Amino acid sequence: MAFGEGQERLAYQFFEIADDRTTVLGAPLVAKGSRFVEESIVDGITSDGGRAWEVKDKFVRRFCAVQHLARSAARAFNDKMNEIPALDPETARVSFLDCSVYYLTNENDEESAVIVERKLEGKFRKWNSNNG
Repeated sequence: MAFGEGQERLAYQFFEIADDRTTVLGAPLVAKGSRFVEESIVDGITSDGGRAWEVKDKFVRRFCAVQHLARSAARAFNDKMNEIPALDPETARVSFLDCSVYYLTNENDEESAVIVERKLEGKFRKWNSNNG
């Protein structure tokens, strides 16, 4: 069950576990998937006739690629900000979380792909809409 919902994605608590299937490894993570892909799947087939695995894989790969591009753009933006002599050093900078694609197999040998990123603690306020 999702613990968070955005306009486009569902967010799930996620942990890496050891081979014993009980020991949690590392810090808490968040797994994300497309709410549109999830809502369109019936018996492993999407509403447009695509195989769920391929559709999920395409979505998560594209999302992660865009996230990595955004992270690079944020670094370049911050570098330019740092060149402004009169700018207060406490001025906020832009950042994006690093993300990875994880491939999972459940107990029925059904495969799935999800976006995984580090879990952020705290309260956050969204300052814009999905339209900018």
